Amino acid sequence: MLHQWMFLIMLLVSGFRLGGLAFLLSNDPNRLPTVIYCSTGAVVVLGLVLLCKRIILSFLRTRDLVFFFAMHTISVLLNLMVMKASRPLVVYNIDLIVTGSLFDILMSIVLIIKAVSERRHVQFEPVAPVESVEPNEPV
Repeated sequence: MLHQWMFLIMLLVSGFRLGGLAFLLSNDPNRLPTVIYCSTGAVVVLGLVLLCKRIILSFLRTRDLVFFFAMHTISVLLNLMVMKASRPLVVYNIDLIVTGSLFDILMSIVLIIKAVSERRHVQFEPVAPVESVEPNEPV
């Protein structure tokens, strides 16, 4: 279940970032520094590669999704540091879609921790009751 949620969140993050990048690059490519466009573009490309892997191979490992969210976290941290250093005067909502925010970092870290902790624990599934057989009865 967590794997499916992580995949859907990855699709949403990649889709919104791709839409924001396309909008900013088509309207005003000089609004944000080039480093932000490159790091966000790398995360979008990684998301598209994982989507193609899921379509072609019909499966995707949780380890791949954890890698995506780790790269997403690093990208958002880099984008926020660059935004802090460049100090733009006005930040619009579309800029925050491309750069990310602290909520993106928190979401990625929670998903990574949940995926790692779920993999380490044993999960038991309920089984159907078995009819009792007497030990001396012929089978």
